[in-house]
Amino acid sequence: MIVGDYDGNVKEKSNVRVKHMASTTTEGDALNTLMEEVKTEYTLVLRNVTELDSNAQIERLVREIESLNVNAVGGAIRNSDNIWRLGCHQRVFRNYTLVYEEGYDESMHDCVFCDHVDGPFLIKTKILKTIKFDSILTPMGLYEDFFMRLNTEVAICPDALFDMDFPRRSELTKDWEKFGRKRNLYKLKFSFGLTIHFGCNYAYPCERIKGFIRSPCCIQELADLIYGFMDMCEKVKGSCQLNCGTVLGTVKMYNAIPWEEDADLNFRCHDFTKLKNASSKLSSSGIRVGVEHLSNCTPTAIPAQLGARSKHWHADIWSRYTMESYEVRSKHRNFTRIPFNGRLVHGMRNPVLFTRISYSDIFMHQQHFREVGFGRVKQFSKCPKVNGHDCIDNYYEDGNIQFRDPVA
Repeated sequence: MIVGDYDGNVKEKSNVRVKHMASTTTEGDALNTLMEEVKTEYTLVLRNVTELDSNAQIERLVREIESLNVNAVGGAIRNSDNIWRLGCHQRVFRNYTLVYEEGYDESMHDCVFCDHVDGPFLIKTKILKTIKFDSILTPMGLYEDFFMRLNTEVAICPDALFDMDFPRRSELTKDWEKFGRKRNLYKLKFSFGLTIHFGCNYAYPCERIKGFIRSPCCIQELADLIYGFMDMCEKVKGSCQLNCGTVLGTVKMYNAIPWEEDADLNFRCHDFTKLKNASSKLSSSGIRVGVEHLSNCTPTAIPAQLGARSKHWHADIWSRYTMESYEVRSKHRNFTRIPFNGRLVHGMRNPVLFTRISYSDIFMHQQHFREVGFGRVKQFSKCPKVNGHDCIDNYYEDGNIQFRDPVA
């Protein structure tokens, strides 16, 4: 047994080697230091163990790591209140959201297969020394990251029982921050009710790369750009509408499409000066509006154009001589309001009929034409990264429920 000791209280014995740690040594660093001392084919990694006795069934774990042909195998756990837990979790990582569901969906030899285990585990020493623990991470996320990088099924044989304190999972976002940023997480969820929202106050990814979807923070920025201009338009009693792919995404997903390229809006050309002057107020929210094309407000003139920009996005805002929303207002009829990213925006009276004029099979999905060209493409592009959480081919070409939080 090799023990990491922070307090200097553990004494060497014939079968116990002690590695003394400085108080600043992280748990990951400590584990990596200890594993370098291991000479056996397998290593038993013990965390939070209060008592180790014959119930651990270590010989059985050795047999099963070989017969099940897995890289690691653990046991069930019991805490100091004598509460028993299986400690087996299934994991799914998709669209910047990481979900853990406690339970199993496959078993063999009276053992269950897991993506993540809460308790002690026996692992092939060669694998352990290759994977290692991330010395930068805090205890919140240290083992989650380890099993993600192990990236293979782990077995739990629950007739092996370890007495230990159940792993503590903090409810504070700051405690998970290093893990969240390492994985570019937007959200972390556990089936027992804990959800960690990481927010968007960091340098989130927003590059356009074929075969990938945008991060939720990137889509949030686009939604804020669209809503910011629409809200300003409404406050000055202008007449504005969503247009093209923007209204398409709204009726399909109540949001911008996750692989969107830009935003498209319309306004009644008689409101050009009013909107241009009012747009200066949007600079406080990080939205810059400029004139991209001037034109006379006549039925035959080339449309005038405004352009709105945020940090990563651009919106084309085109003038129209006539606007359905203006006609609706002039007749004192109610606007249609469409849910959009948790808010409501004014749109045309029948948004789906409006959309069908420009698009066919509107509730089917298609990548942007800048990635795949024009014409109906029947399937998403193959992702250049294997099993990437942000790969567009994680999704099928119909339905919007799949873009909500994944289920393990």
